[in-house]
Amino acid sequence: ERHPQALMYPLSVLLKSPVSERKSAAESLMNSLQAHSSSLVQEALMVSTELIRVAILWLETWHEGLEDASRLYFGEGNVSGMLDLLLPLHEKLENGAETQKENEFVKNFGRNLAEAHSYVNEYVRIVTSGGNGIPTQGGSDPSVAQYDQSGNLVRQSEEAETAMNKAWDIYYSVFRWINKQLPGLTKLELDQCSPALSKAHSLELGVPGSYRVDGSYVKIEQFIPNVQVI
Repeated sequence: ERHPQALMYPLSVLLKSPVSERKSAAESLMNSLQAHSSSLVQEALMVSTELIRVAILWLETWHEGLEDASRLYFGEGNVSGMLDLLLPLHEKLENGAETQKENEFVKNFGRNLAEAHSYVNEYVRIVTSGGNGIPTQGGSDPSVAQYDQSGNLVRQSEEAETAMNKAWDIYYSVFRWINKQLPGLTKLELDQCSPALSKAHSLELGVPGSYRVDGSYVKIEQFIPNVQVI
């Protein structure tokens, strides 16, 4: 309670941890701090969320996601792993854009990615309707035996294979277009990729690394309007 500033950034990071125990512990501490430092906690949550939004745009998220999903599908035949990567991205896309940059992404790629998603859903429906699980190996090659997470042999129909091939035709097209756009991403206007940070000023939250043992720290006055991409 005496040094809430010292905990804000470490706890904000832990709240996004994939390890459930760490995330749960961070949530418990944040809830405790909320009781006496409500505005500080809200500022910390907003800043950490928005800094991630600026650091990893949807263009970059999908570029990395499609690259990793392609390796899992074509390299390992791991359809289940591929879906674990791509379905959360589709869900985020369907939840809607919140910034100008995200709206631009939806305008450029939303329709194609929605079509790819429909083919993926069709694949899942066909495979699981026969009582099969989603393959974790051999899923991209019909000539190779395919197995699900339980080690059961999966019999993939031609219809399912066609649906997945159509999805990847679209994914590959989107990946190529994103690949062409990324080199031109050298500077970001903060109001386009995070209006919340652009409007934030005179915060109670301190600048990262400025907190001292005696309780002194440098408060965030505002964020610079342009961000250099390195």
